[in-house]
Amino acid sequence: MEIISKIFNYDTHRDSDKPNSISVSTLLGSKYKAKKYLNKEPKDYKTDLVLNRSSFIGTACHERMEKALEADEVKYINEVFAEREIDVDGVTYTIAGTFDLLIPMGEGYEIADMKTGYFKTYPEDKLKTAGLQMSLYRWLNQHRYTIGDRAWVIAVSQSHNYIDEIPVELMSLEATQSFIEDNIFAIAENTKCDCFDGIKYSPCNYCNYSNCGERK
Repeated sequence: MEIISKIFNYDTHRDSDKPNSISVSTLLGSKYKAKKYLNKEPKDYKTDLVLNRSSFIGTACHERMEKALEADEVKYINEVFAEREIDVDGVTYTIAGTFDLLIPMGEGYEIADMKTGYFKTYPEDKLKTAGLQMSLYRWLNQHRYTIGDRAWVIAVSQSHNYIDEIPVELMSLEATQSFIEDNIFAIAENTKCDCFDGIKYSPCNYCNYSNCGERK
């Protein structure tokens, strides 16, 4: 169990160390958790080790993809961290995140993201979120790379013999910036726990907030 614990708890996720910073994935999640994140409130809930299983498998798949493509004759760009500042109501925030993959396409690139999980086919709601996520990554990297409007979800099921490449359309850079501004404002103004809104299971293990419902 000591070895399993070290493996499951190993984390290479990179965050910005700037004030008022928020990651792309947190920006797209619950507003209650995002506000705690922005306020740099430490995690106060001990995660059951087995709940790290899915993230461990997903991370392993991402690292395998990176290794498989890094020496390929096609000049893919893997795992690039970026951060960018944005002003909302007179406050400067930093958005940060790491895209999975850029695929050379013509004079620029198309962005792709690997998604692992438990599904027979990749769900429509998650496809929409993936499109938002990759739109944010394009916004972060717009001055570094020329990234087209089409993106790709590389879906790999952990529970079924299902793999797929699914095209999605990205939002414009202007619409993406408006989306970020609106979400940051909503996070700053939020006063309730919305962690379970539209979610049938425990969505995170960040805190012990009692109104989040029963933890399973």
